Amino acid sequence: MRKRKLARNVSAILGLLVIGFLLLTNSKNRTSSATARVLKIYDGDTYLVEWNGKKEHLRLIGIDTPESKQNRKAKRDAARSGEDISFIVDEGKRATEFVKSILKVGEQIGLEFDIQRRDRLRTTSGICLFAGWSNA
Repeated sequence: MRKRKLARNVSAILGLLVIGFLLLTNSKNRTSSATARVLKIYDGDTYLVEWNGKKEHLRLIGIDTPESKQNRKAKRDAARSGEDISFIVDEGKRATEFVKSILKVGEQIGLEFDIQRRDRLRTTSGICLFAGWSNA
């Protein structure tokens, strides 16, 4: 029962991921924009991009997908939710595959930044605009 509920929640998160991209691209609080090239997709909410001639880790604003590898955060999430860590990691891999189906390594993307450009881990936080999407 718990696995079914978590699977529904992850499916909802994946749906919200797409909706979030669309809604956030129309945000009025953006302060700057840039173009970057995707170098690597780590998981559903973190990418490596080349921006301003430098490699930067990009974490999506407002998106938190399950971890796709066993690490401390995945273990904390498993302990907190009562789910098996392998199930959480499987759902994280599913989120990663979803992102890889709509975003390709080497693709040029637009970036929009909020007022605070870096998060508490000093990772660049931003909104990713996929090719063909419009802010109209």
